[in-house]
Amino acid sequence: MDDDSLTRWTDSTGPFAGRVLVVDDDPAMRQILQGFLSVRDYTITLAANGEEALRQFEESPCGLVITDWMMPEMDGLALTQAIREKELHTYCYIILLTSMEGHENKCRALDAGVDAFLNKPFQADELEVQLKVANRIQAYLTHIRRLESLMPVCCFCKRIRDNQQQWHALDEYIGEQQESRFHTDLCPDCLRTRVNPALIPRSMRPHGPDNTT
Repeated sequence: MDDDSLTRWTDSTGPFAGRVLVVDDDPAMRQILQGFLSVRDYTITLAANGEEALRQFEESPCGLVITDWMMPEMDGLALTQAIREKELHTYCYIILLTSMEGHENKCRALDAGVDAFLNKPFQADELEVQLKVANRIQAYLTHIRRLESLMPVCCFCKRIRDNQQQWHALDEYIGEQQESRFHTDLCPDCLRTRVNPALIPRSMRPHGPDNTT
């Protein structure tokens, strides 16, 4: 899947689509990132520390977080771990922007759940690439969810195959999934074309203006 196909697969109407949470205790850095992202059509939420960011994320989850590491109240790694502990309906891509350097720090960040580790001052092309990676991952996950939502149905008996490769009658399967129950009835078309109405008990005759009496 190339970048040109992202629009085709990304769920642009979902609650995560095109939204980013920017977290940094430096107002100047927040302003720089806001300008960088706004021209790329992101909807941006700003936070000055991890605690504020976590509250905003809990109120309105997003699919992309760009955060500093060293911040008061809650740092970027603690924020990342808190997000990873949550059950989300899609993946949140987390980019860490930090002045912390070295292999050990990078390993700590990745182990905490960070997806990308970029040093400050960040290079625009590196951040641009990470935004594309985040979009690509979201697009793949959206495509996978759509494929998983397709239910295999036998073309002859119309039974449905579940995730354990077991086949079920349609009404049985829907009843289990939706906690619905079914009863037998006749639609007006089948009553006219398939059955002699005189043989059908009145209680089973279809209701409505098309009912044959």
